[in-house]
Amino acid sequence: AGSRGRLLTTPPAQYTLHISRATTGPSPTLIMKSLSNCEGGLLDELERIKEQNKVLNKDYADNVSKYTAMRDQLDTRLKSVVMGLESSWLGVWRCLVSGAPPQQEHLIDTVRTAAASIDTLITDEQALQLVLAMSCSSVQLSPQDLCNSTRKPADLHTPVYCCQLRSTVGRILQKSVRSSEVGELCQALQEVKDSFKEARSSTRGPLVLILDKSVVSLPWEATFSLRDQPVTRMPSLLSLYNLYQNQSQSPSSVFNSSIDCSNGYYLLDPESNLPRTQQRLAAAFSGTGWPGLVASKPEHHSFKHALTHSDVFMYVGHGSGSQYLPGELVEEVLCRAAVLLYGCSSVKLHPRGNIPDPWGVLLNYLIANCPCVVGMLWEVTDKDTDLLTGTMIQCMMAAKMGTLTEQNDIPSLVARSRHLCHRYLTATAIVVYGLPCSLRVARKT
Repeated sequence: AGSRGRLLTTPPAQYTLHISRATTGPSPTLIMKSLSNCEGGLLDELERIKEQNKVLNKDYADNVSKYTAMRDQLDTRLKSVVMGLESSWLGVWRCLVSGAPPQQEHLIDTVRTAAASIDTLITDEQALQLVLAMSCSSVQLSPQDLCNSTRKPADLHTPVYCCQLRSTVGRILQKSVRSSEVGELCQALQEVKDSFKEARSSTRGPLVLILDKSVVSLPWEATFSLRDQPVTRMPSLLSLYNLYQNQSQSPSSVFNSSIDCSNGYYLLDPESNLPRTQQRLAAAFSGTGWPGLVASKPEHHSFKHALTHSDVFMYVGHGSGSQYLPGELVEEVLCRAAVLLYGCSSVKLHPRGNIPDPWGVLLNYLIANCPCVVGMLWEVTDKDTDLLTGTMIQCMMAAKMGTLTEQNDIPSLVARSRHLCHRYLTATAIVVYGLPCSLRVARKT
């Protein structure tokens, strides 16, 4: 959560970022940190980027070279925002904003043993923090790192890693980095570094981000430590609890039984004014065998039926599709389908009228017990969006045929598809809300 101070006053130049990391299971944990001196300019710059992104098509429609140059410039500026988010705001505590590494309990025992070997006492919380820090794969970021899909985790032997580890250990123990205790513990951890190789390169456990209204617009999933990881969002802890309870108690829900990719429905360009999108995706949707509409507006009853009887509902068009089924009507149904809204700002949350808390049709879907919603935080380009849509269709058809070989959960598939985008603005816009639902992979016969 982020704290921006009073809404009716001039925003401060710096904010305090409050992080609470909770894990469930047999040994639940809670870690809380408050990070001060977070530059407020990041939020202001993001808003400027989004506003300029809105008007690009209108302002430079007749000047392709200028349009391309402006797109490049906005991509570069957004990369700087993401760098600032991870390096300036989170710093060494970026390790707290990550899912659980593989064999976390075993790694905690390894850290405890290393500390005990030098007669250093550490708490359970400190042991977990050290494991997360040793498992974190992001060090010394540059703009190129943010779009380089082949970059490997930093070598555990490099001076850069050793320096950052010493700084992190000092912060965790709340002691000077020059102290002998910090130096000795770093040396002990270096001796067991091989135990963390798998953790630094493997997919983490799913992470659910519950973001305060001040920071919900930031592309947290684009940070280097999260960009290939299964991440979803929820508006509050209570909404997460309610959704999990409702979905987990229904044996036939797509969260419990997984998404049957043979049971889908689609709406492709209902307004019939995106001819290139139709050209790119019509054949792919036709090949799914799903019922759906192309260049035709749905009736309310058919839209509702698709949400309540399908395992997956895909919308490709302008906005969130609320022009065809308003949010208040979405709330009337018990939504079964995982909903994928490939339209501009489809999951954007923003103040409504005199109500300062962010709102959007996304919340209507969560109120309707929708297990999972994929969508865009802001305006996106059709070419990249169609590429993301087509890739998801391919994954679903591969799952249906039993040939999907990668991670089969929606958050992981979305994370990996970001690398396909030509535009960083589009790659960072797509996010997942709800629970980490998975595709049902058919068994080969």
